[in-house]
Amino acid sequence: MLRRLPTALQLFVALMAAMAAGGCSSDINFRRIPYARVYVAFTTEGDWNVYGAPAAMDSRRFIREDRVPADYPYSELSFTGYGGVLLTCDVYGVNHVFDLACPVERQPQVRVVVDLDAALARCPKCGSTYDVFNVNGGEGGSPMGGMAAEERYGLTRYNMVYGADGRYALLTH
Repeated sequence: MLRRLPTALQLFVALMAAMAAGGCSSDINFRRIPYARVYVAFTTEGDWNVYGAPAAMDSRRFIREDRVPADYPYSELSFTGYGGVLLTCDVYGVNHVFDLACPVERQPQVRVVVDLDAALARCPKCGSTYDVFNVNGGEGGSPMGGMAAEERYGLTRYNMVYGADGRYALLTH
């Protein structure tokens, strides 16, 4: 039994190293695009139901400069990140917030587009794809294909806070 202990210990160490190398996405760069302010508020539950992403596989884009969505009540306090904000609700009903700018291209006008049939977001310029609905069990915004996967560039993630500032929900940096 004492002879097996080093072998078991070696196996355990090898297994832990393999899990750390392959099972963890901590080596993904989620901060590749420049810092930009984010402040999108949903004052009431009604605002959330109209403009938010309340159900699984929902998504919404917020681009203040282009008035997207057209009837969203933007104010002087509203900011929509570097390339715009993508709000999604994953397959588990959990909301996630990302910058729309492709981290490979790093240009505010090159924005990912949600493909609901494939359950991902795709850059129209470089073709990189991202998991924005957590269908692959990884971290939200993780690269799935293209140059982003090769270089390990993920979509920049923002925060969603409920009940902050007397508001129903708030998207922020």
